[in-house]
Amino acid sequence: MVHLVEELWAEVDALPPTVYPPGVLPVPEHIRGTAFFAAGAGLVVGDPGDQLPPFPYGGVMFVGNNPDAEASYIKRLHSGVPHGDRARPMKTWKNLYLLLDGAGVDPTSCFFTNVFVGLVRGKNPLAGVSTPAGSTYRKWCRDFLTRQITVMKPRAIVALGSAALDHFGSDPAEDGMITVAGHEARFACLAHPSMYPANLSKRGGWPGEVARLRSTVEW
Repeated sequence: MVHLVEELWAEVDALPPTVYPPGVLPVPEHIRGTAFFAAGAGLVVGDPGDQLPPFPYGGVMFVGNNPDAEASYIKRLHSGVPHGDRARPMKTWKNLYLLLDGAGVDPTSCFFTNVFVGLVRGKNPLAGVSTPAGSTYRKWCRDFLTRQITVMKPRAIVALGSAALDHFGSDPAEDGMITVAGHEARFACLAHPSMYPANLSKRGGWPGEVARLRSTVEW
C-alpha cells in the first residue's frame, strides 16, 4: 500500500511551479528523516534511510506557517542531517522535542505540517509568505491543509505561532474546540518553537506553554 505521506507528497509535487507566488518556490527534494511536511514526511523518523513509520491517524497535528527558507533548507538537504535529527536538531526541533517531552506527548503520535507547502526564497525562514488572500496558491494550500485534517482526523490541532493561527480565521470557541470540514478537534495556539524564549515571556513562561499543550492533548 502507498503511505499517506507519499500520496500527499505526490499532490504537492503535481502543483505547477507557476502557481507559486514571487518569493516562494517548490521544495526541490524531500528531506529523508524527521522534518515538517512538505519539506519532509512530517513524522518522527529514526534514521534518514528508514522506512516511513505508520501514519498517526487520530493523533495530534502541529501546524506551522511554512517549511523553511531556501538557503537553510538546501544546507540541511546537502548535509544529510534532517531538521529533526535527535543528535543535531535545528532550533525549532530542539525546542519542540523539549515541549513534547515536558507535556508527555509521544512524538510518534504527531503529524507536523504547515499551512504553506513552499520554501521562502533567501535566507530568512521568518520572512513569511506574501500572497494575496484570494490567490490560487493561498487557496490551494488552505484546501490542502483541510484535506490533511479530514484524512488524519486529529484529536487535537496545535497552531504554532500567530501566522499559522491566522489560517484558522478566528479564535476557537471558549472550550478550545474547532471544527474543520465537519471534523471537530481540540485546538490551541502555542508560540512557535523557533522563537523561544522571547515569545514565552508573554505567555506565562515555559511552564505555561507546557501546561497548554498537555491540557489540549489530554482533554
